[in-house]
Amino acid sequence: MNRSTAERRSSLQSNIDDSYRSTLFGVTELLDSESSLPMLNDIDYLSDIQRQNRVDKLIEQGRRFLQVENYESADRLFRTVLKVMPSSIMGCYLLAKANCGLKQFKVSKKYFLRAIDLQPTDSEAILELGKLYYLMGDNEKALNMYEQIQKLDPYNGKVYEYLGDFYFDLPDTVKAKQYYEFGLKLHPQSLFYTVQLAKIYVRQGLFNKAVEKYRYAIKFSPEDPSVHSQYLALLCRDRG
Repeated sequence: MNRSTAERRSSLQSNIDDSYRSTLFGVTELLDSESSLPMLNDIDYLSDIQRQNRVDKLIEQGRRFLQVENYESADRLFRTVLKVMPSSIMGCYLLAKANCGLKQFKVSKKYFLRAIDLQPTDSEAILELGKLYYLMGDNEKALNMYEQIQKLDPYNGKVYEYLGDFYFDLPDTVKAKQYYEFGLKLHPQSLFYTVQLAKIYVRQGLFNKAVEKYRYAIKFSPEDPSVHSQYLALLCRDRG
């Protein structure tokens, strides 16, 4: 595995819960203990509505733990969700996410697969399973998952990011460029796609096009230091 691939996989692991952060604004404190969680000794006597309400509360608390990367507490909560409601697709999905954070990849895989079994068209679970395979170094299965998403949800911007990265690391700059360009069409002001295309142009020796992309990225992300440093490094390299 080359350094670029290792760094990308490390980055994926460290940012495994970014998809939840944007949905949890306003959370200022978390439960430090699980003493207030619903008791489970009356599960058999719950109505469907009561059971769902209990699951919703557990999931909300579990997501808060995911937000602060307290994966062990999140794991316990989502396991409780599945005791209350074994067929909870969200419970399976989030338990898989928690175990990915714990680097328990086999357990994570088990619950992503269970979520997909419960809902075969669950594009988020399929996408995350693909990312998990990528982290585990199983490129063939990762690619298979990404291609499934491309068919199920062709306007899912994340799949073009992952497909582009997959081919960027091979490296196959032609296919990587194709996926990054499609992603940029879906999200014209995406810093990620713009910078990745600039890197493609650098690999191809097209420094003027790379400079153009970096300048475009700086326009809508002027305070991002990484973009500026990459841009300056390119200018120094271009001038020998």
